Amino acid sequence: MAAALLLLVVLVGLFRFAPTVVQHEPFDRSLIARAEIGNIVAAVKIYRERHGSYPLELGQTVTDEILSRLPIDPWGRSYFYSLRRPTHASEEVDLYVWSFGHDGELGGDGVDQDILSWN
Repeated sequence: MAAALLLLVVLVGLFRFAPTVVQHEPFDRSLIARAEIGNIVAAVKIYRERHGSYPLELGQTVTDEILSRLPIDPWGRSYFYSLRRPTHASEEVDLYVWSFGHDGELGGDGVDQDILSWN
């Protein structure tokens, strides 16, 4: 009986203090952002194959039913999309999709680093 009571006290103590002893690494949201950016880039390329030109805005990939909805980055903000038109006929269009990361601002290091389609 005393051994059972002691075991119960030990278990209660473990459960009581376990959250302070066990530390979890914060989930790397940039992994989700990178995957979503890859999906957006793929959707834009599918749009181009269907229509012969890139969409002017990401919403056109939803209207064309390539994406079911516009994804929001893991920090609750919209992704950004831009095209750089070629200056010479021999150049291709540069496609850019990005998120400003955790801080929502240009640049940054660590968790605040921007997540870019071209890196």
